[in-house]
Amino acid sequence: MKSDLGRSCAARYAFLAAWPIMLVTLAASAGCSSRAKVPPEEAVVELSDPRVERVNGEDQFLIDYRFTRGQPKRGWLYRLVMVAPSGSEYSVDTYMNETQLRGTISGTLSFRDAMDEPSKDFEARLDVMIGTSGQFKTISNKVSF
Repeated sequence: MKSDLGRSCAARYAFLAAWPIMLVTLAASAGCSSRAKVPPEEAVVELSDPRVERVNGEDQFLIDYRFTRGQPKRGWLYRLVMVAPSGSEYSVDTYMNETQLRGTISGTLSFRDAMDEPSKDFEARLDVMIGTSGQFKTISNKVSF
């Protein structure tokens, strides 16, 4: 009888010892840690629902975003770039943190810029500045207003 009890205790201890490893494996397979492992410059963002709203007589541009791969990195600069038919670029700079996987980016075209660009036909994309290099990389699809 003692030997049977000894074996079941040993089996219990083996299971308890393996439990943390099984939990980490389960979390990794569920994708819990995969977002954090993607470098910010390799993230993928889906832009959608571009719209222009009149606010106090000015045009406010709004675009919804959603990180589909990776996540934003605190302290890194994200830039929504809007390209006019003339080729001129206008941008909205924003900082995000790791919890902002989706949301809306908005920007207002100044009155002077609106006079120079009477068209509301813009193409937009989201870029990220790679560290402190000053170089930007596009991490999203392009959408048109």
